[in-house]
Amino acid sequence: MNKIGLIADVPVELSVTVGNRRMPVKDVLGLGPGSVIELDRGVGEPVDVFVNGNRMFRGEVVSVDGDYGIRIVEVLSGPGVVSSSSIPSLVKSHTAPRTRR
Repeated sequence: MNKIGLIADVPVELSVTVGNRRMPVKDVLGLGPGSVIELDRGVGEPVDVFVNGNRMFRGEVVSVDGDYGIRIVEVLSGPGVVSSSSIPSLVKSHTAPRTRR
């Protein structure tokens, strides 16, 4: 069995960042139903996809049977990006300690 096979069933959290905005507290306190927050990305620009807090993909927002979905358009690499070879170390803290016989 390869190393990835050992952790294939470990659940991970995926999150998507559509955009960001910095606002003064006074503006946040003024938000309510119907308020619109302008983000730093335009419609149609790629979104960031994070796995356990690590940015790993870029994608585009799509509709799937009336629900939102993300189509992966780029697999990222470089500093701060997790490679498949480093995944076992990410889940190390989630594995139960081995008992000695």
